[in-house]
Amino acid sequence: MTMSDIHRLYYAAALEARLGNGEALLWMLAADAVVLQVRSAMLREMPGIEIQDGASADACDAAASALAGIVEMVCELKRAGGAS
Repeated sequence: MTMSDIHRLYYAAALEARLGNGEALLWMLAADAVVLQVRSAMLREMPGIEIQDGASADACDAAASALAGIVEMVCELKRAGGAS
């Protein structure tokens, strides 16, 4: 876990303390999915660009897809009244 991850979790916890409805982590995951999609597009569209952590476009796509799936599943559960 990097310092960036720790900061994001801290801000998600602070946001959750204000919202109090269980959505802060969901928003963080959704934002991370978008960031991963942008990173993937950058890697594919700009040959020669390197990202500091060495992630490939395929790895970014897979992670973004997984995060988007989690967000979608939680949203469906919330709509159905199965999650708070």
